[in-house]
Amino acid sequence: MRHLRYILSLLLVGSHLCLPAQNLLLQQADKAMQELDFVTATAIYQQILSTGSPAEAKIGLAECFRRMNDTESAARWYAEVVKLNECKPKHRLYYGLMLQAQGRCEEARHWLAQYAAEMPDDVRGQNALKGCDQATAIQSAGQSIYSVFPLPINSNMDDFAPALRNNQLIFSSDRRVPGPAQRSNMWTGSGFTDLYTAIFQPTPAGAFLFTPAQPFARELNSKFHEAAATFSPDGRTVYFTRNNYLNGKTGRDGEGLIKLKIFVGNADERNTWGNLQALSFCSDQYSSAHPALSADGNRLFFASNMPGGYGGMDLYLCEWEGSRWGLPINLGPDINTEGNELFPFLDANGRLYFASNGHIGLGGLDNYYSTPREKGNWNKPVNLGGPVNSSHDDFGLVLGPDGDWGFFSSDRPGGAGRDDVYGFRRNAVSLDIAVRDSFSKKPLAGVQIRNVTSGQIFQSGKDGRVMFDLALGDCVQLELEKQKYDLRQLRYCARLAGSDSLRIHLERQGDYVLQGMVFDMVDGMPADGAKLLLTNNCGDAVPEIFTTAHDGRFHFPLGKNCCYTIKAFAEGYISDLVENLCTNSLPPETVLRTELSLEPYRDRDGFVLAPPMNKPTPNNPPQSKGDFQRSASGDGFIVNLYYDFNAADLRPESGPELQRLLRLLRENAELYIEIASHTDARGAADYNRRLSHRRAETVVEWLVREGIPAERLRARGYGEAQPVNDCGDDKPCTEAEHQLNRRTEFRVLGENTLLSKPKLNPKTAPCKGCPF
Repeated sequence: MRHLRYILSLLLVGSHLCLPAQNLLLQQADKAMQELDFVTATAIYQQILSTGSPAEAKIGLAECFRRMNDTESAARWYAEVVKLNECKPKHRLYYGLMLQAQGRCEEARHWLAQYAAEMPDDVRGQNALKGCDQATAIQSAGQSIYSVFPLPINSNMDDFAPALRNNQLIFSSDRRVPGPAQRSNMWTGSGFTDLYTAIFQPTPAGAFLFTPAQPFARELNSKFHEAAATFSPDGRTVYFTRNNYLNGKTGRDGEGLIKLKIFVGNADERNTWGNLQALSFCSDQYSSAHPALSADGNRLFFASNMPGGYGGMDLYLCEWEGSRWGLPINLGPDINTEGNELFPFLDANGRLYFASNGHIGLGGLDNYYSTPREKGNWNKPVNLGGPVNSSHDDFGLVLGPDGDWGFFSSDRPGGAGRDDVYGFRRNAVSLDIAVRDSFSKKPLAGVQIRNVTSGQIFQSGKDGRVMFDLALGDCVQLELEKQKYDLRQLRYCARLAGSDSLRIHLERQGDYVLQGMVFDMVDGMPADGAKLLLTNNCGDAVPEIFTTAHDGRFHFPLGKNCCYTIKAFAEGYISDLVENLCTNSLPPETVLRTELSLEPYRDRDGFVLAPPMNKPTPNNPPQSKGDFQRSASGDGFIVNLYYDFNAADLRPESGPELQRLLRLLRENAELYIEIASHTDARGAADYNRRLSHRRAETVVEWLVREGIPAERLRARGYGEAQPVNDCGDDKPCTEAEHQLNRRTEFRVLGENTLLSKPKLNPKTAPCKGCPF
């Protein structure tokens, strides 16, 4: 991948320097290094080492071979460098990386671990160590997904950076072609790269047939380097990398070096390319290279070492703003490392492929992909594994329109030359997972999707989507997790080649809230010091009893798909209860509101409350915010029961009111009550008293049958003796006024005390004068 190395970096183009050779050889070699003339520098360093062994020459020679991508020679000289006092941490890193690139991970671990300890903020050492530890898993990750084959278009030189234009494969090559004497670049001593093309078509066996490779366009190829092209959706606009050279003029930075720029050109109706110009964000002071357009042509990804990046070359993105490209945006630390990130490619589904030597890999450059997530961030890159990746440089991957085939570059052994272009087929399912909120049906960003089978972890983007590949026939266990949502687990098997999709809905854990207020019905103001107990029907832990403050307010978090009951109670008060506060089918973050009223049956000094000052009338009935209205006497509560005329049996309409009374007694187990029945003044007084007593006894009997202990109850019939108005005997009154007197009430008699029970330890004495 020698030509890839100089395409990535700063370039100096020109003839070899001829400096006096007497005693300035080391200065000459250092100068050549600064000018990226590694061919000259290598020769001078070797000449110096033939007569001595200065540390500077050993370090310089190791660096030259590394940058020329001769990993074997570089490792041999770094082995000498790490013994020197002049050795720096970076030299131990480079030695480990050169060993790893040759598959010698056992030797590489020692030096990579040293660098990771010395430079903990640089992920390269840590990731290289992880790459060695995970080499077997990475190598096998893609074996059942990808099948790789060489192409007939390769030469014995460098062929790399494939791109697609309809049925044309466009690639870069420094192959020698017949013609006038050709110039050599100083990085490797080889020729300069041009863009080439070959027409291809698939074969039934899964490979491709190619026409012989030809120069792509004489209007684009120059005397300097051209490489890494990308085309607009209609194929009429090209973006490509070239040395900073246009219209016969060469641009240089402050040190005289020629950097790389991205140029754009258009094809006319005769397919002649023209209107060449550099993109506006390019600069003479840094390199920008490897453009890649999105399928719609509105986004441009590229690599650059512009100031403000994370390491060597970083990946950037520009958006089309109608008439020009916007400012470059760094893709951030999820993608970029202290190493080099290069050769981006965006497929039709928005998946970003790129090459890197900074992420966890097999050595050298590996191919990765990542998917977008929320706020411009990216998921952790996924190494494509073998056979697409190897311990050598693997880079420049592109996919066909349907994603089932593609091409990439590699300098792995066994090729026709140095860098070669390879084809591949995918035998896999591209699984597209879209996650949405179960209630709102909106996409959920930031969902962590873990492939339990492989250990890979993805995170959904702002569209709620994640995409990854599965080999045909493979089954995986997936876990979907997001804060405040229920964990979702599922199993998926890849049955058919191509693409598949899963639409998954996550349910919120709740975020439901119950809030409200307790009122003290002595004065109708908020209850200070009331006790609250919240219970549920879904097995959740019961919270501690809550005590209200002076404002009487309360606030409880609720769970999902639960029904709650809240009870308010206080000494001297009848407790209040609200049931069926359910969160089933409610939208997330719903706030339920309720009020509870505590009716006092004793005042604050413990006495039974006196009757209110104003007696009720048909137009002014007794008021209460609780379950029962307070009676006219003030020390009881109305129970709305119905009887047939001249009968004590309860009518069916009385059922709900009896149930309320039953619930009250169950919830206030400390209370002992009197059931009092009253009549109006019409009829004989003695008859009315006996009828009312029978009615009260009917109520008591019903409560006893429902489980209320008989000793807590007393039946009392008052007949017409306790009217609530002036409707006495022979006094003309309306039916509504008589109805106020026909009532059933309950009155609290005491707490935890039997109304009638034998005395404990009665006093005894001899019975004087008794006959026994």
